[in-house]
Amino acid sequence: MEKRGNRVAYHEIVMPDGTVYHMGVLTLVDGRVTEVKTFHGELAMTVWRGGTAILQYDEEGRLFLAEEKA
Repeated sequence: MEKRGNRVAYHEIVMPDGTVYHMGVLTLVDGRVTEVKTFHGELAMTVWRGGTAILQYDEEGRLFLAEEKA
């Protein structure tokens, strides 16, 4: 059975390669980022954090939320 992730929304999401998603949503499962996308409108079951999320890769090449900036 696949684990359900938590969705968190930010004004900006910065990927490790420098790509920036404006009005983005992360899906987090066990502290790892499993999905990154932009959104328009309101998404149910999503926590709005605002600010900027900085993503990085761990030593196994998996995305994680490294930092949040207001």
